[in-house]
Amino acid sequence: MIRKFYPINSLSWLILAALVTLVAGVFVSIDLSHNSDLLLYNFTQWVFTYDYGFGKRALVGELLSYWVAPEQLLPTVQLVTILVTVLVGSVLILLFLRPFLRTGDPGLMAYAILAITHPATLQHLFYDQGRFDHLGLLLMILCLVVIRRGGTGSSIFAVLTGGVIGVLIHEVFFALFFPLVLMYWFMRQPAVPFVRLSQAVVVFAVLGVTLFLMLGSALPLTQDAYVASLRSLHGDWISEKSVQVLYGGIGVESRRALDLLLSPRRLLQYMILGVFLLPTIVFVYGVIRRHAVLVGGRREAQEPGLWLMVVAGLSPLAMLVVGIDFARWWSLALTNMLIALALCVQQSERFRNAVAYAFSARPWLIWTALASHLLSGPLGVAASAFPRIEPYIQSIYSAIKQTSQ
Repeated sequence: MIRKFYPINSLSWLILAALVTLVAGVFVSIDLSHNSDLLLYNFTQWVFTYDYGFGKRALVGELLSYWVAPEQLLPTVQLVTILVTVLVGSVLILLFLRPFLRTGDPGLMAYAILAITHPATLQHLFYDQGRFDHLGLLLMILCLVVIRRGGTGSSIFAVLTGGVIGVLIHEVFFALFFPLVLMYWFMRQPAVPFVRLSQAVVVFAVLGVTLFLMLGSALPLTQDAYVASLRSLHGDWISEKSVQVLYGGIGVESRRALDLLLSPRRLLQYMILGVFLLPTIVFVYGVIRRHAVLVGGRREAQEPGLWLMVVAGLSPLAMLVVGIDFARWWSLALTNMLIALALCVQQSERFRNAVAYAFSARPWLIWTALASHLLSGPLGVAASAFPRIEPYIQSIYSAIKQTSQ
């Protein structure tokens, strides 16, 4: 029944269009990423070390400091970050394609096409190169693989180790990626006392490390002194704004985030974001409706754990009230959600059929989504939802503002 929506010739053209969209989107993202302020902001966080005490975001820099001379750190970080971006992009492509490769269902290929070309996934990763989010995504996926393939002991070890390493790399790993890992772990493991107790211990342990890094790891020197120290070692490319994250707390960041949350400019950005996310919203709604039909009201078949896992993937949206990088939070939330859908497809035949049907019943919507992904370019970070079309947005915004005066 599903294959009638996608004759082989139509599917071939769809795959070709997806490849063009992906390649174009990645190259546009790389070109946009040449914004030196953004790149140097991200690269600066790779130089933080434990030289002045145990602090947040210093694990990667500490490890690099053992093998790379200070004057060679910038070119090394530039190379490593592009390699990491290519690696995480390749892993995501394989993850999104896996349901189709296992079943050959054209509807699941349509899902993979939407996920791979989405502004929130590979396009965003190539735009925001150098961010520790890439390492967090890889670590999360590694934990998910161990949970799926390993036993109880290996899962406990993977989640505990992965969680601690994740928050040592970047303390917001606990909010960005850990909830999806936990939800998948809870769903896959047997609900016996030993397992539930182990899971509780792991959660509190990772939470404890996170809170310590956020509240109790102040550096013994001033921000200006630390900036001067880093520049004397590595050069003037060190970003002072990036160093500031080690000294600002939740109170400072949350006030900035809340001030921007309902500002006219931010509301306009949300309207634009909503327009470009309409195809994604329609597809997810279609999955929900089709799954409800397949369940047929039977309580034993409702599979609430799967939907809780999808919701857990949206955890980065909690950062909207404590961080100003609103487009970044949406990018990570949407990437997590698409990963969660891939996991649910592998977990449940009913869910797999729901996804396949939802993505095959409206071929025109896939083409619409591809066109919007090509037009919009990558989701951004803080200043703009879509940096590629921001100049046009600014022109329209200025014209509306002048008209209203």
